[in-house]
Amino acid sequence: MKRHQLLIILMLFIFNISSFSQRIDTLYYDSTGKGVETREFATYVMYASYAKDSNYSNKFRIYYADSNSLSGEGDFISVDKYDMEKNVYNNKVTFYYKNGNTLQIAHYQNGKFHENAVTFYENGQIKSNWNYQNGTPNGACINYHPNGLIANKANLVNGKFDGIYYEFPEDGKSCNQVEYKNGEPVTPYFTQSTSEGYVTKYKLQDGSLYLEMPTINEKQTFHDKGTTWDYYTKNGLTLLVSASANRDYGKYYTLSIVLTNNSNQPIDFNPSLITAYNNKKNKMETLKVLEANEYIERVSRRQNWGAFFNAFNENMAAAKAGYSASSTQTNSSYAGGSVSGAVGAAVGTNGAVVGAAVGATAYAGSVNTSSTTVSYNGAAAYQAQLIASDRIANYNEQLLNERQMKDEGYLKRTTVGAGESISGYINIKFEKGDELTVNIPINSIVYPFIWTTNN
Repeated sequence: MKRHQLLIILMLFIFNISSFSQRIDTLYYDSTGKGVETREFATYVMYASYAKDSNYSNKFRIYYADSNSLSGEGDFISVDKYDMEKNVYNNKVTFYYKNGNTLQIAHYQNGKFHENAVTFYENGQIKSNWNYQNGTPNGACINYHPNGLIANKANLVNGKFDGIYYEFPEDGKSCNQVEYKNGEPVTPYFTQSTSEGYVTKYKLQDGSLYLEMPTINEKQTFHDKGTTWDYYTKNGLTLLVSASANRDYGKYYTLSIVLTNNSNQPIDFNPSLITAYNNKKNKMETLKVLEANEYIERVSRRQNWGAFFNAFNENMAAAKAGYSASSTQTNSSYAGGSVSGAVGAAVGTNGAVVGAAVGATAYAGSVNTSSTTVSYNGAAAYQAQLIASDRIANYNEQLLNERQMKDEGYLKRTTVGAGESISGYINIKFEKGDELTVNIPINSIVYPFIWTTNN
């Protein structure tokens, strides 16, 4: 064979080999992701492999330059040798810490987050789980504390808050909630609730207490063994009042009062501010409300409240009013089971991730023998229950919790701490009339009560 024919064959052979070989670029980046020319100055080394066949995807791998451990891998559409942030990723992409633990698993579409992106702390705990659509947060988005408990959860529609936003501290035992619609808060306040069942509203503007003036139409009533109790559940408290005529040591209207503080703020209760009015033939006149020092000398400080509180406890428990009147126990035990199902129902496609975070095992323990496991599972169960309910914590729908009940006898000014209840009575000078009106102010908010007297 002639020499020039051999040369042609050799050239064709080399051409055929090159036509089937892949292009692989090597790129270098510093710690900020900016391109550098040589490995000596690089923090990351990227190998970008370009597919020859459209049936395959372009593939990349990034390594830590000083250890050759894997930093990231996945598909790409294009890469920028000068700026790693301008790389256009596609499909599933995974990034890693130096210790080999996963930093992030994300899905891309033409360089934008699409569907789901999950990030992790270096210790392997989940850090965030967000849903996207074409680069915009859309759906359930959850962030976590390093201990695995939820830090905050929101639902977003086209990047805007829509639905209930939840925010938890690191111990997971309380929650701030705000309801949004199309990116705007529905109310001017946020609601803070605790795992003990205390609920308080705060102004979004400055974080101060948000108090609402009740109307007489919000007053509720229940009956127990012939006694009628009128009550309000508002502004983080439950106020129950029963009125009766009393001829002991004179003639009075006696108001039996039970005040429960379901908020996390102390309440200053001053009975001397209570006002009373007698309506007789459409004519209003002020009635004298006796203070403790005016009545204490004539009436025994202790009266037989035991029977009342037993009946009251049963009625409140049955009505799920949010507390029982039993004394506080310091060694309460508790137990429960898997919470992953409830959370899964709340967050949809991310249920498996949340379930893993809050724990799906049984838990049990005692308050006075707290341990990391018991505290964690208890807080996780509380978070799961609150999120699964998908509603703002409500004063009327609090869990049954033990409260400390203080029998004050004849009521005088006192501070009612968070979670406490006080009971007692006051007397109002009796006058014949058609209607008795009593206004009870607490924290500058007036709670009105009206009874027909017919005397």
